[in-house]
Amino acid sequence: MSTTLQKMDSSRQLMLVRKRKRMQLQLLVTVLLIIHETHASETSTGKGKERKRVVDLACALNDVFSHLSKFMSDMNSHISIIANALSTTQQHERVIMPRKLKLDEQKKGLFNEVTKIQGLTKGQAMAAVRKLSSNMSDLFVFYQCPDDEWKKDFILSLLYPNLPSSSMG
Repeated sequence: MSTTLQKMDSSRQLMLVRKRKRMQLQLLVTVLLIIHETHASETSTGKGKERKRVVDLACALNDVFSHLSKFMSDMNSHISIIANALSTTQQHERVIMPRKLKLDEQKKGLFNEVTKIQGLTKGQAMAAVRKLSSNMSDLFVFYQCPDDEWKKDFILSLLYPNLPSSSMG
């Protein structure tokens, strides 16, 4: 579900970038049209001034189009960077999501696992569930314990870290 939301956010951002670039391009074209109309409406006496205006306008258009070309190539590189980032994010999610689901399942079954261990009080069981669910490393070790006796010793060592191990079992 988060992948879908990220794709929607990414495509929305990409759409906004494209819309902004399109608006900038439209503004540029509008400015060029205004410049052209202004030059066309000015009257001049003599062909020299007329040619100079045409040459100036051609140079201005050439500059604008060269800047536009650079602008478009920069936009393509930015879009490429965004696409690569999205791809990397999706790859990471494919690896992380199964781990997260397994961890969530382990946390859901943790209370039942701890309460079935003989010799723990209700208070110890609740404290153990809180500690184990807040620390992924401890949760991993707990589930690696071969039997309930090992799990009990592990829980007691978490709850009472200053007690020597011989007093735990």
